[in-house]
Amino acid sequence: MWRNRGSGAALIAFLLAFHPALADNAAAQEPLPEDPESGLVVAPGWELVRANCSACHSTRLVVQNHKTQAGWVHTIRWMQEKHGLWDLGASEETIVSYLASHYGTQTQAAGFRRRPLNQPALESTENAP
Repeated sequence: MWRNRGSGAALIAFLLAFHPALADNAAAQEPLPEDPESGLVVAPGWELVRANCSACHSTRLVVQNHKTQAGWVHTIRWMQEKHGLWDLGASEETIVSYLASHYGTQTQAAGFRRRPLNQPALESTENAP
């Protein structure tokens, strides 16, 4: 049986050095910097999102949502129809791409929210004292 003999850092370094896929995955999971004022991920397109979205609501509303690309387009159309959002023109593609990349459903699954509760375990505690 393997015993813990100190930090696992050496093992992690070894695995990353000899398995490129693990190194790529580790690099991909490093968080991108966030704008301290808006909370948005600083990446190409973030200024357009900040300028267009924060004109009507807090950017925190953007940050707390996670949608597919189609979901973001649907939300934009809804805001245009119901709340008077202007035509985003050529900027729309950049805005939607940014939102789907940084606030998409895959980012939600990657650790922004907890896993769903186990339904049978939940039912077993309903009648507990």
